[in-house]
This record gives sequence, C-alpha cells and structure tokens, in this order.
Amino acid sequence: MEGGDFSILLSGENNLRGEIQFNVGGGSISDSYVKAKSTEDMANPISSQNGITISGSQILVETGKATLKEDLTIASGESIEFESGASITNPEKLTLADGVGLLVNGEEHTHNTNGNITYTWEDGNNHIKNVACKDCPIGYVTKETESHSIGENGFCACDNVYQPSELTAGKYDIDGDGNKDAVYEISNAGQLYWFAGLVNGMLSGVTQNTSANAVLTADIVVNKNVLKPDGTLNEGTFKEWTPITDSSNSTYSGRFDGQNHTIRGLYFNQEDSYDVGLFGRNNGKIANAGILDSYFYGTSKVGGVCGDNNTGTITNCYNTGEVAYLLHLDQSDEVWG
Repeated sequence: MEGGDFSILLSGENNLRGEIQFNVGGGSISDSYVKAKSTEDMANPISSQNGITISGSQILVETGKATLKEDLTIASGESIEFESGASITNPEKLTLADGVGLLVNGEEHTHNTNGNITYTWEDGNNHIKNVACKDCPIGYVTKETESHSIGENGFCACDNVYQPSELTAGKYDIDGDGNKDAVYEISNAGQLYWFAGLVNGMLSGVTQNTSANAVLTADIVVNKNVLKPDGTLNEGTFKEWTPITDSSNSTYSGRFDGQNHTIRGLYFNQEDSYDVGLFGRNNGKIANAGILDSYFYGTSKVGGVCGDNNTGTITNCYNTGEVAYLLHLDQSDEVWG
C-alpha cells in the first residue's frame, strides 16, 4: 500500500523470518504478536517511512542484531522481548514508554551501571558521564552531568578539557635581553595540549597567540608504549597530537625552551597532513627538548621536533621516535628531526 496510514488489527501471530517493511506515511501494530527473526543476512527486520507505534502487542527479536530504519515506539503496558544475544544496533530510534516490559529470555531485564563509561562535552563547565548498561539489548545508557575535573596528567576525564599552562611574568629571561618575559610553564601533558590550543587558536574564549613563550618544567608523558621495542608502531588506541601551528594555522614565532626535559608518547597519524611534529611550522626558537617513544605520519614535511623549520632556529633538540611520510611525486621531501 503506497501513501497514507494503516494498522494491523487482531492479526494473531506473525512469525516472520524475513523483513517487515512499511512503505507508507506511518504505521501501527495493535493487538498483535510480532516475531522477527534477525540474522546476519537480514539486519533490518522492522521499518517504516515515518515510524511504527506498537500498542496492545508484543514484539520479539530472536537472534542477531536488528537495525531499525525508522523510529519505533512501544506504548505503556506493552513489552519487547529479546533472546539472549539479540539486540538493536541503533537504540536511539527506539522509544519505550513508561511501563514497557523489557524482557530477555522471558525474564524482566533491569538496567545496571556495570558497562563502559564514556564522556560527552557539554560546555566549558560541565561534561556528561555516560554509563552503559552491561548486556543490555537496547543499549541503555545512564547520563549524569558532572563538572570538569582535571587529573594529574592535566586532562579532564571527558578528554576535551586541559589544565591551562601557568603564565609567569618575572621568572624567565627567555630571549636573553636582560629583561623578564611573559612565559608559560608546562609541567604535564594537559598543559602541553592547552599551549598548543593557545598557539593554534583552538581554545574557546581565548585569543590566539602564535608568539607565546613556554618552558617545560618536567618530563611529560602523553601516551605510553606508542612504539614497539623494534621502533615500529604499537597496536592500540592513542591520544592524538595536534602539532603546534600545523598546516592550517599561522607559523610559530615564540620561544620554546624544554630546559633539557623530554616529551614522550606523541602520536600523529594522518596521511593527508603536512607540517607535522611537536611543532608544525616554526619561525621562532625551539631549544633543549627531546622527543621519545613517539610516532608521526603525514604526507610530507614530517619531523619529531618540527615538520617545517621555516626561518626559525632549533638547537639542542632530538627525536628518537618514528617519523614516516607519504611523498607524492609533485612534492619535495622535507623531514626534520
């Protein structure tokens, strides 16, 4: 039936092993028992153009993972049942009214907070803590708003907020002219990411400063075990680094003094990028810093300390990490340590 609305009334049991497809404006299933068997080959057992409403009925998903093409609403007092291992892959399209029975193997399923925890940015003050219900067929998640909290590494649990670098005004003569300069102190990984955001103009409500000066006051670890003992990239998921002034930003023109400290565990792996390293493009002065256990991969102009040292100077710096690049035939090869 094309167009309009329709309903299935008092239809008894529909033991369906194929797909229920409603190509109409909307639909409802009333006073019915619908049994949908989902298999690996059939991942869309129930769908309509504008959603289905279940009332006075029961729906059973037997096996596998079902994907809803459109919104599915189950009314209060009704139930949806899953066999063990069956689930819906896009639960955001499923709405269960208050009082709906959620069954697994015929037993009532009670939501828990034993699953994985993720965090979602909300605003400059808060993030949302998402706690998944373990073994839940509809992917239920408990959401809780929390204030940002900075850990010892300088990152918030939400991974989107960094501890600001500390600005000093009377401690360092970083340019050697006999006067004390405004210098940011960086003592942990979060502060390093914050400083990169300052120079790159990526901090909300903070003016970009490509000439900001900084010193390292401690050895910094971003990721652990980025490289295998043979120097190749290790397996796993790593927090990705954004170079200080990469190819989309202005060139760095400040002074950065590592004070003989090291930065360990930087990871950058984007094939189409250039100007890659701790610094992407430099017209300033970088000194006394070592890069360890780090991985940088881009198209060209890839380095550990700096990808493109334009008119700047780099002294007493080294990199023991892995530097790799994809060089196109129409580009010149530039790799800096």
